[in-house]
Amino acid sequence: LEISDQQVKFHEASHLWSKDTYATEDSVLKEVGIPQAQAVVIGPAGENLVRLACLENNYWCSAGRCGLGAVMGSKKLKAIVFHGKKKRKVAHEEILRSYIKDFVAKAKDNSGVLAYRELGTPMLVAITNAAGAFPTRFWSKGFFEDWEKISADTLHKDLEVKPRACAHCLIACRRFSRVEKGRHKGLVIDGPDYETIYAFGGLCMINSLEEIV
Repeated sequence: LEISDQQVKFHEASHLWSKDTYATEDSVLKEVGIPQAQAVVIGPAGENLVRLACLENNYWCSAGRCGLGAVMGSKKLKAIVFHGKKKRKVAHEEILRSYIKDFVAKAKDNSGVLAYRELGTPMLVAITNAAGAFPTRFWSKGFFEDWEKISADTLHKDLEVKPRACAHCLIACRRFSRVEKGRHKGLVIDGPDYETIYAFGGLCMINSLEEIV
């Protein structure tokens, strides 16, 4: 399904069926041929109506709640591509720009902002364990004995990690990681974020960042 500020158009997609999300996203964006276009796609899980199937965008951005991938799959909808040139009008734009400039000037040296920029959201692993609130063993505990093995410090020590930012964000709390050793050596992901670490680490009692990644 191609959606633009000019039209809504359906395309034949049988040649995309059974492809994973990476190949699908590459294919539909190439077919549309508009550099600014973006896509939301599903993979085989969505096609087969797996109830936890995700929507994927930009390779690593996942809408992973409520099985939306299965909803698209049930409609035989493999991808949604969207693009356009219209801009949304903003009320009092100059006032807003002035506020943003002032906010950034005040926030850029804030201790919390600096901490998030240095360690990313994984810094919360240490904080929540200290508070007894780290999701552990399928929510039955709030402390993970091996938390230091999956902490932000260990992440930055054992993996090749680069900071990433969402559009126009001054914090850059996202991580971009490459596994440096073990059976997953060379694997690259956007993350892991705090939620990824507690979901696959604490909840599943996995104490290896390489395995979590």
